[in-house]
Amino acid sequence: MSKPLISICVPVYNVAPYIERCVRSLMEQSYPELEFIFVDDCSGDGSMAELERVLKDYPSGKARALLIYNEHNHGLAYTRRRSIENAHGRYILCVDSDDYIEVDTVQSLVSAAQATGADMVAAGYIHEYQNRQETELPSLGAEETDYIHVALADSLPHLCNKLIARELFTEGKNCYAPEGLDYLEDRMTLFFLLMKAKHVTAIPQATYHYAHRDDSVSQGKNEKHFRCMLRYWEEVDRSLAEAGLTESYKEVVGKQKIADKAFLLMQCDNQTRKAFSDIFREEEKIYRPTLSRGIALMYWLSKHHLWILTYLFECYNRCRHRRQKARS
Repeated sequence: MSKPLISICVPVYNVAPYIERCVRSLMEQSYPELEFIFVDDCSGDGSMAELERVLKDYPSGKARALLIYNEHNHGLAYTRRRSIENAHGRYILCVDSDDYIEVDTVQSLVSAAQATGADMVAAGYIHEYQNRQETELPSLGAEETDYIHVALADSLPHLCNKLIARELFTEGKNCYAPEGLDYLEDRMTLFFLLMKAKHVTAIPQATYHYAHRDDSVSQGKNEKHFRCMLRYWEEVDRSLAEAGLTESYKEVVGKQKIADKAFLLMQCDNQTRKAFSDIFREEEKIYRPTLSRGIALMYWLSKHHLWILTYLFECYNRCRHRRQKARS
């Protein structure tokens, strides 16, 4: 069976301390038919100079690497889209430039795609924290075929470490997150992709090392995160309505909306909580009993505007999280 070309798409922004590890993991893949697209979003820390330095150690890989520079900073959604739009491979693999992958990652994903005919193959993650690792395998049953439900329930999180047929991006409806949606960007893209996917499968290996950084985009929740979340759900609601599927997925949408809100409430400051405490009230009335006790308590405190208690509860959760990390 012939080996299809795989495009590895990497957005780059201020990752100078991490990009060498990422690039070496890509250049040393056991699978040979690769091209690499790196798009710099106006890094100010020498990330691209470091990338070019590392590429000199891999002449063959350097010849197959395309380096693109944004004219000004656009954010993650635009930069990832630009990398994918410049890809030529039969399949796309997205990798973030502060992460890295196991040497057989591409080979394992391609083998599964060819064996099953899947247009998307997911692998697991090795979450890299400062003092520990945690493994997360894909929660996709072999009999699962309702891929819209999978997307809405966030059962296959993260766009990275999924081998995706390029035609899912290029054919039919636009699958890209709108520019500026730099939180939930990958979930937005996955939702659009899974609305079109015909066959999705997973491999039982964790091959992607996901670095949890204190200074990353995903850390420290604020007003922008809430606004991105609201925009994400506006896009989802609109897409489901256009497809006549609103009622079919009303429950999973309602539950996930309040879960997303609760996640942000638990990690933001009181000023932000005050600004967004009243969103998704209708969904909360129906689905709050499904929440865990801790998250339900945060909802109750914010609903009654008990801001001092919400602050104390947030501090308690942060301290507990630090103790758990120290013990591990």
